[in-house]
Amino acid sequence: MHYNSTIILEAWEQGIAKNAMLRAGVSLLNELNKRFPNSQSLIVGGTVRCIIMGLPINDVDIATSIDINLIQKEFKTVDIGKSKSFNIVAVQYMGFVFEVAQFREDVY
Repeated sequence: MHYNSTIILEAWEQGIAKNAMLRAGVSLLNELNKRFPNSQSLIVGGTVRCIIMGLPINDVDIATSIDINLIQKEFKTVDIGKSKSFNIVAVQYMGFVFEVAQFREDVY
């Protein structure tokens, strides 16, 4: 199936309208960009795929250039085990938990 930018934008807008978690994730994304204006943060992963394909959204993941330790100082976070060693932190925001991962490059 071929997707053009208009179809993707419409799917994105419908996803935000229908899903409270996605709306909260966008709000968190905006808050990250506001508090850290020289950074970049993006919604990534399965969320984007689900929006485009019209599937249910079960989680919203964010990738960022912001140091995870700074995020922990600015937001309420919860322990998710060993993920911090991979520069991932779980942020509690607007009644949801979002995994926020610092940009990284996997080298094999």
